[in-house]
Amino acid sequence: MCQEDIFLRKKDDYIVLTVKEIHHLYLLSEASSVVEAAAKGGVSASAISQSLSSIESKLGAQLFIRRRGGLSPTGAGLAAIRRVSTLLNELQALTVDIDALVQGAKGVLQFGIGPAVASLFLNDTVAELFTKYGRYVPRFEVAFWTSCEDKLINREIDLFIGGFASPPKDDRFEFIPFYTDTMVAITHKAHPILELPAITLEDLIRYPVMGFNSSIETWKSLSSTDALEMFERNVPASMMPEPLQFLPVIGHTHHIVVVPELNWRAVQEQHPDIIELQVERLRGTAQMYFVKLAGAELPECYEHLLAVFKSQLATKRQAKAI
Repeated sequence: MCQEDIFLRKKDDYIVLTVKEIHHLYLLSEASSVVEAAAKGGVSASAISQSLSSIESKLGAQLFIRRRGGLSPTGAGLAAIRRVSTLLNELQALTVDIDALVQGAKGVLQFGIGPAVASLFLNDTVAELFTKYGRYVPRFEVAFWTSCEDKLINREIDLFIGGFASPPKDDRFEFIPFYTDTMVAITHKAHPILELPAITLEDLIRYPVMGFNSSIETWKSLSSTDALEMFERNVPASMMPEPLQFLPVIGHTHHIVVVPELNWRAVQEQHPDIIELQVERLRGTAQMYFVKLAGAELPECYEHLLAVFKSQLATKRQAKAI
């Protein structure tokens, strides 16, 4: 038996597919014809055709309807396409994990992390993880949940750490609370909004608002037609993975930055020319979670990772008296 064989169970029998066949099936899922799939993979069209015929024979089902214009997946083909990417990602992850372990690592951590959490915790968390638990190999992507959701489903990552505007509900995932933070609005000390005796949410959105995203919870009290029009125009006027990086030049604009309080407190001392606004009805929160696939059992290294993130949260809250 070839070392690259993949075993699939069908009733009481095992079906054996090779890695090459799985890869060719993936190429077909990304193409509209055998010729296009072959070109994408740098192989011959006959090799793709042979793999497809072999897979269909082993599975006992037609996966694609051959037409003059190309291929159309059948119901069985669509089911196979949904699974093939995940299977290849699992094989790649296995190769990466084994390679790292052979080289002396204690484990491999593959996770996504939201920009707000990453800017606060990532560097210190990785450093503390190595100090406390030894050498791990962290493989991470800083991205919003919208980018990481499919990566979790496809098992390209095992965990996501990041924020949501409201408690998330999705039975496909398990959401483990990390922390909740309030939103604050900040701008430069010469901003014209400071001339007002009191600042309302409606006043705030008459200026360009920058943030990680436009949390609906922050703005849901807006109701007038005028306010909603201003909201559509100015929120978010700009969205950055790390909006606090804009602070050195914010004095040249009329932007207002809305971010989680802990993120602001972490850099506040570096920006004496920036002031926090007291805004009526600015009640939004950023709710941070650890997210994994429902029912997934993660290795011990992830318990260490979560413990260090929580340790860093306690340290930063104590330092900033939050």
